[in-house]
Amino acid sequence: MSSSSKIQKVWVPVRAPTAFNQVELPRIMSQSIEAALNRRITVSLSDITGDIRQVQLFLKFRVIDVTGGVARTRFDQLELAREFVRGLSRRGTTKTEAVSDVSTRDGALVRVFVVAVTRGKIHRSKRTAVRALAYQILEEKANKLGFDQFTQEIVLGKAAAEIFAASRKIASINTLEIRKVKVLRPPTPGFAAEELAAPPEVSGENTAEDANARPTESYEKSGVNEEADPAQT
Repeated sequence: MSSSSKIQKVWVPVRAPTAFNQVELPRIMSQSIEAALNRRITVSLSDITGDIRQVQLFLKFRVIDVTGGVARTRFDQLELAREFVRGLSRRGTTKTEAVSDVSTRDGALVRVFVVAVTRGKIHRSKRTAVRALAYQILEEKANKLGFDQFTQEIVLGKAAAEIFAASRKIASINTLEIRKVKVLRPPTPGFAAEELAAPPEVSGENTAEDANARPTESYEKSGVNEEADPAQT
């Protein structure tokens, strides 16, 4: 095959969404600029923030538009590294998981996986109460915030911190993490920006500054224990 018949590929620059300050992401190789549409890019949070302590948190962005030779993306998924999760498992703990589908103010549908770990056994009724509380907090937060704002609350650990602080009133929670987030439906195109200009107050009774709530250290020090749980949702 002659060299003239080979497909010429191009490197396409990629930018993160506005919620992530449109930082530069790793370039992708594509047969054409247009072919880059719908591609996904995976990076660790440390690649964006420069903080090596956040290397275990991975973000996926999907290319939604290519303008001026630069690919624009939206947030598509979050997941804690499996090795990090397994490394924090310990005997004598109980893991409670909650899976919540919530809708943001601008129409996005997001599935959020929460895991809470306690020392020793925990009564089933308390596990049910923790699951219900996690869903309640996430639903209220999503209903008040747009997709970008909700994403920031999740990635920065603020949502996990609020659930953690409230859950400790139910059971002796040792660790609570949002271990995975999936976007099931993107925000509604053309949603009126003024409708998101002044969202209601989201701090409520429990804030990210409450005792034992660690919004930025959540992914640094507290983990997800992956021991078997007979009552997973």
